[in-house]
Amino acid sequence: MRCLLPLPVLLLLFTAGCGESRKSAAVSGTVTLKGQPVADVIVRFQPVGAGTTDQLEAGMSSFGTTDAEGRFTLTFSDNSVAGAAIGDHTVTIDEVTPPEEENNDAGGIGKQKPSRIPRKWGDGSQTFTVEDKENVANLTLD
Repeated sequence: MRCLLPLPVLLLLFTAGCGESRKSAAVSGTVTLKGQPVADVIVRFQPVGAGTTDQLEAGMSSFGTTDAEGRFTLTFSDNSVAGAAIGDHTVTIDEVTPPEEENNDAGGIGKQKPSRIPRKWGDGSQTFTVEDKENVANLTLD
């Protein structure tokens, strides 16, 4: 005997498994350089993945902007909830506003001022593991 379920029941069963379930935890911390807080930088945590598909399966990125005391709290990039996906992440830090260009002696635009952020914080070599607890990520740029 064959059992057929009505269409509304089938749709309900199908959509019940389609909701997004994030395994996440709270992440906050500070960014310092030479012992001083670094304000107005963006801290981004990207779950580790070998390629685009793996990154999507690993989870959505999270970011936070530092305040005057260098403090930040991560929020998922879709701004839906605070936290970051549990697991390994690459950590990058960027200026909120890129450094201005210097004026040269002739009154024109010269070269760009160097960033406060060391290159290693933008190349994906820095990592952090988010655990299933409240995480504190104190990042020293030295």
